[in-house]
Order: sequence, then structure tokens, then C-alpha cells
Amino acid sequence: VTYLMEKAPQSEAASTKLKSKFTPVEKKLAKELDEINKLELELNKIKVSKKNVKLQRQKEREIRTRKRKRSRSLQDFREELRFARDAALDDVQKEVFKAIDEVRAQLDIDIILQDYVSASQDVDITPIVLEYLKNKLNAASQGKPVQSVPK
Repeated sequence: VTYLMEKAPQSEAASTKLKSKFTPVEKKLAKELDEINKLELELNKIKVSKKNVKLQRQKEREIRTRKRKRSRSLQDFREELRFARDAALDDVQKEVFKAIDEVRAQLDIDIILQDYVSASQDVDITPIVLEYLKNKLNAASQGKPVQSVPK
């Protein structure tokens, strides 16, 4: 099952979907960090010049506020990403189990052993299930029904 989860095209599709959803947020957080770093550089220049204590305090407050806000945003981002990744993995796992069962039924196999030490190529249906998953994803993207597995 682990091999199928890694190699299934549904896993790659889920990964691509997650990246497209979360990359903009990640970039925004990186940009915020850059802005905070620039503010800290400005603050250091003000400290070195030892002029304008009021401006120095203002910058320090702004930096603290922005760091707290970014920290909360980063925590929310990580939590959201974790939940989305868990949900995507759960969906892929369900799809893999369903595909295994569909292939089992179509090949008229009574039992499937998921964890085994060794098996003959004659009884290993992993490549067949993987091909079925690929065909299923292609059929879904084209709005067609999935074809049966080769016997």
C-alpha cells in the first residue's frame, strides 16, 4: 500500500493541488520576513546614530507587532497545511484501497495480502493496481468511465 501511495498519480495530483494552494501564502510569509528584516536594519542605523529616540521606539514597537503577527500567521499556515495534507493523504489512501478492491474483484481474487515478505510476480497485483489508478485518473480528467483491468 505504501508503494502504491507513493507511486499513484493521485498522490502527485494531490501534491500539485496543495502546492498551488499554499505557495502564495508561503511567499507572502517570506515577503513579510524580508520586510521585518529591512525594518531591523533601519532600526540598527537609528541606534548607531543615537539620534531620534522617539523614532527608535516606534520602529521597535512596529517590529515587535509585525513579528507577533507573522508568528501567528506562520502557525496558522502550518496548521492549515498539516490538515490539508492529512486530508489529501486520507483521500489518496481511500482511492488506493478502493482500486485494490476493484482490481481484486475484476481479477476474481479471493484475498489480498497487503504486508508480505515475498511474493511471486504471478501473484503480485501491485503493477496492475498502479496501472488501474493511472487509467482511473486519466479517465476522470477526460470525463470518461474507467476501463476494466487487463486479465
